[in-house]
Amino acid sequence: MRRVPRQGAEAIVVASCITRGSPVGYPCPHYADMRDGIARAVGPDSRIIEYTH
Repeated sequence: MRRVPRQGAEAIVVASCITRGSPVGYPCPHYADMRDGIARAVGPDSRIIEYTH
């Protein structure tokens, strides 16, 4: 997998509708794969926040 060039982001925030299914009550069934792919792409120095508010 290719590395994404550093652009200075300290964190990536994923919308609550994807992670928790808010407000429809149905979280994305592919979220774990997306989260893992993002983590591999940005590396260990960036945080992934799993909610928006």
